[in-house]
Amino acid sequence: MVIDPGRSQWDPGGAARSPAGMGRVGAAQVRFSVGSRWHPGGPEQSGSQLSIPGVKPDIVTYNSLMDGYCLVKEINKASSIFNTMAESGVTTDVQSYTVMINGFCKVKMVDEALNLYKEMCCRKIILNVVTYNSLIDGLCKSRRISYAFELVDEMHGREQPPDIFT
Repeated sequence: MVIDPGRSQWDPGGAARSPAGMGRVGAAQVRFSVGSRWHPGGPEQSGSQLSIPGVKPDIVTYNSLMDGYCLVKEINKASSIFNTMAESGVTTDVQSYTVMINGFCKVKMVDEALNLYKEMCCRKIILNVVTYNSLIDGLCKSRRISYAFELVDEMHGREQPPDIFT
């Protein structure tokens, strides 16, 4: 996987910009290698698995791809990558769940975010303040204030103090 320098450049603020620096692209143009040919846009266009010969994607790679798709509101593609992780033998972590929970909340799919929250609890994955904040934000924006307050109480009970963003 490489950042295509001819199509975008990395912005230290986290946004990709066009070569002239004009306008927001949303996510850097990423190209994936399949054999010796390059396929722009990602594995779904090439019909193959995410692969670069001799390189196995790790948790950081998967989390970064999911986050990129969530940033451009492609939650179905992010979910597909989340599900692919287990098939590839990469164990999801709190960051993986947080990326997906935040993505679901941003597109107003709060029930799906809550399902992931419940899955985290069942798998005994300890939520961090960012995970809680994403859920609380999504719940408040969907007018489910009482459930948001329950999560704030849970944060206190688990000695995970709310921060300024909570």
